[in-house]
Amino acid sequence: MAIPSGGGSEVLKTAIGQVSNATTTIFTVAAHHIITIISINIATTGSTATTFDIRIHDGTADRYVLKDESIPGNGTFIYNDKLVLQPTHILKLKEPGTQAFDYVISYIDQDWS
Repeated sequence: MAIPSGGGSEVLKTAIGQVSNATTTIFTVAAHHIITIISINIATTGSTATTFDIRIHDGTADRYVLKDESIPGNGTFIYNDKLVLQPTHILKLKEPGTQAFDYVISYIDQDWS
């Protein structure tokens, strides 16, 4: 079965990666797209506790969704409130310390191009 694309399509997608001691741009919403975040799963990759931020850049500034959220070593945090991102919004994750974490983000990409 082919994955739909183009005007009026809705596709379930995931973004998977790792953040370590940096602010990482997960994705920038393209023109004519609406992204609905379903969940963000974050798991530390070591035994040291850390904090993290979830931010959305709205074209003017970074806006915090979560700021300095704690996560224990060998722990998992699940953010399952829905977020809607519009064109030019940028989703960012930040890990300010030296502990890395893995992320899995589930989302719906609505394409209106």
